[in-house]
Parts: sequence; structure tokens; C-alpha cells
Amino acid sequence: MTMNDSTRHSLAQVGLPNDFGAAAPLLGHDDDGLAPAQLAELARLYAMLEVAFLAAAADGEINDAEADNLGATLGGWLGTELSEDVVEHVIARFINAHAAEGRDARLAAIAAELGPADRRTAYALACLVVLCDLELHEHELAVLGVIATGLAVSQDEAQATFEQIQDHIETVVANARGA
Repeated sequence: MTMNDSTRHSLAQVGLPNDFGAAAPLLGHDDDGLAPAQLAELARLYAMLEVAFLAAAADGEINDAEADNLGATLGGWLGTELSEDVVEHVIARFINAHAAEGRDARLAAIAAELGPADRRTAYALACLVVLCDLELHEHELAVLGVIATGLAVSQDEAQATFEQIQDHIETVVANARGA
């Protein structure tokens, strides 16, 4: 089943805090005269979104379809419209960092940037990415384990989060098929 925008939006918010997209207007601005608090909030948001990117790149790379799907999903997660330029900027930032440093170094940097609650949110984003195409592959499950470990999310909590999101997605998809 391919997802329409309504289904994608219904899936986007599961497991995410209500204020998740508060820093979305800052995306794409980076250091452009932002106050220190704004820079910190932007760094926090980039770190959480980068975990989603790492899940999308579970097989070690990200193809155009995966990048497009991730870009289309960003707005739903953030609860706002994002320009194509902003989406391209965000994805390019992650591709460049991944290519330069690798997944493990990026996970370590992300874990250092985020507190425990934000690491759990980032892990939920990774689960959403893995589950959003309604197909589950072994390499995706393996990368979720690596992400959980890298973010210091216990295996029990990681499994519970994954199952909660999977159940929600199955319910949304079943309702969309019945509509």
C-alpha cells in the first residue's frame, strides 16, 4: 500500500511530543544570526531528525526514494509545511555528515547532544522510518538495535516503543483501507 498524505500525517505524530516541531521555522538557517537558545534548539532538532535519517540509511546508504520519503515525512513530524529548499538542506546535511563520519560517530555525537527524553523521541522517529513503508527488513531491525544502543535506550524500552508504533501504524492502515 502506498501512503497518501492523510495516512502519512496520521502516522507521523505517534510517539512524538506535542511541541516536537517548535523549532521547525529555524531549519535551514543554521548560524544566521540566531540567539544561543535558538541555536541550541536547532541543534537538538537536527540531532533527533538525523536519527531518522540513520534509520532510513539502514543499509549503509540512502537512495532517492528513501530521501524523498524522509523529506515528505519531515513536515508531518514537525506539524508544518517545509519548503523544498529546507528539506533538501536538511537531507544534504545528514548525507554529508554520514559520508564524512559514518553512522557510529554520528550516533555518538547525537547521543552527546540529546538528553534521555530526546533520545527516546529520536528512537521513536527511527521506528517510524523503518515501519512507514509497511515492509520490515532484517537490516532495518538490526539498525534499530544499533540506534537504541547508541542512544542508551534499553532493549526493553526500545522493543515496547517499536511495538507501540507498529500497532498504531497497523491501526491507521487498517482504517485507511476500510475507508
